[in-house]
Amino acid sequence: MQSERRRRGWSRKYVAEQLEVSEYTIGQWERGEHTPYPIHIQKLCTLFETSAEALGLTGIPLEVHEEQVDSKTSIPRPKRWQLLFSILGITLVLVTAAGISRYILFPAHVKPGGAWITPTGSTAGDVIHFAAYAYPTSKGDPEIDHVNFTMYWQGVDPRTWKVVCVAYTPISKDVYACDANLRLLGATPGPIIISFDVYDRQGNVNFAPNGKHHLNYVPS
Repeated sequence: MQSERRRRGWSRKYVAEQLEVSEYTIGQWERGEHTPYPIHIQKLCTLFETSAEALGLTGIPLEVHEEQVDSKTSIPRPKRWQLLFSILGITLVLVTAAGISRYILFPAHVKPGGAWITPTGSTAGDVIHFAAYAYPTSKGDPEIDHVNFTMYWQGVDPRTWKVVCVAYTPISKDVYACDANLRLLGATPGPIIISFDVYDRQGNVNFAPNGKHHLNYVPS
C-alpha cells in the first residue's frame, strides 16, 4: 500500500482525507501495526484503482461486519447489546424526569385531616361549643388555615350547609374551637345536623372528615 501511494505521489494526508480517517491511521496500516477493516479495504481498492492483492491486503474478508469503524478514528462502533443498554438507560432517565415533572406540575391532591371533639351527646341548647382537631395529613403538607363548623336544621335545604362559626387560631395544638348561638341563627327546635370542614393555606379542603353528627336542639 505504501509503495502504491508513493508511486502515485500521494501523501498520507491525501489518502486519509479520501477515506475519511486520520493520517495517523494510514501510517499504522502502512507500518503493519493495524489492519484496515473490510470497509476501508474496499475504499482503498477504489481509490488506488487496483486489487487488495496489489495493495498487500490479501487474506482479509471483504464482507462488512457488525463492528464497523468510525470514519475518523477507526474505533469500532458499539455492539448491538451496548446500544440496547444505552437506549434503555436513556429511556429510564426520560421516564424518571417525566415522573418528576408530572409531580411538580400536577401534584397529588392534598387533603388535610380532622377529628371531631365536641359537642357530644344527643341534645344541644342555645349555645353550642364546637371543637375539632385539624392538622396536615402528611409531613410537608401545608399548614391549616381555618376550620368551618357547619349545620343545617328543619326548614333549611339539607343540601345547603350553613357556616355557623369559623375558627382561625388553634386554642391548643391542632385544636380549633368556636361557639355558635342557635337562637340567634334562627334554628328551629328539633333535629339538627352538624359537621366541620378543614382548609389549609393552599386552599385544599377536607369536607366533613368525620361525617355528620345528629343532635336535637332544645332551646334553653
